Amino acid sequence: MTAMKNTIFLIIAIGMCVIVSFIAVSPLSGATQEKNAAVNTDNFKIGFIKDRSLPEGCSCTFSTPSQRRRTDPQYLFVSDIEDEEKTAWLNIDGRDVELKLLSSRNPRTERVGSRSTRIYAGAGLKVVATYITTWLCPPKDEACEVTRYDGVFKVTKAGTTRTLRLKGDCGC
Repeated sequence: MTAMKNTIFLIIAIGMCVIVSFIAVSPLSGATQEKNAAVNTDNFKIGFIKDRSLPEGCSCTFSTPSQRRRTDPQYLFVSDIEDEEKTAWLNIDGRDVELKLLSSRNPRTERVGSRSTRIYAGAGLKVVATYITTWLCPPKDEACEVTRYDGVFKVTKAGTTRTLRLKGDCGC
C-alpha cells in the first residue's frame, strides 16, 4: 500500500512539474503573439493601433518584426516626432490610448548601439520605452531622415507589467 501511495505521489508531482513548465513557456506569459495582439492576457490586451492616421507627419512607429516586413504594417506603438515625442499611442483592450511623455533621456551623440529612454503615462498605464539604435542615415546622405531601432517597451497597468520587444523607425 505504501509503495502504491509513493507511486501516486510521484505521478502527481511529475504532472505538476509538466503543468508549471507549460505555464512558464506559454505565449500568455508575456511573449509576443502575432494574431490580433502583441500580448493577450487576462489582465489587459495590447493590440495594433486602430487609427491609421496616428500621428500625421513625422513619427516613431514600432511593430513586430513580421509586421515590419509587410508593405502596409500595423503598429503597436506610435509617437509624434513633430511635438518632440510628447504624445504617443498604444492600443489597450481594443482602444487607442493617448499617452503623455513624463521624461526622456537621450545619448549626447547617437550611434549604432546607443540607448535612449522615454517614460509615458495615461489612462492608468505607464510605459517605459527603451530605444536601441540599429541603423543611422549615411553621413553624406542629406535626404535621409530615418533612424531604425530595436525597442523594449514595458507596459504596466494595475500592477501587471508586460514587455514587448519591437522593431521601429523614427523619421519623416
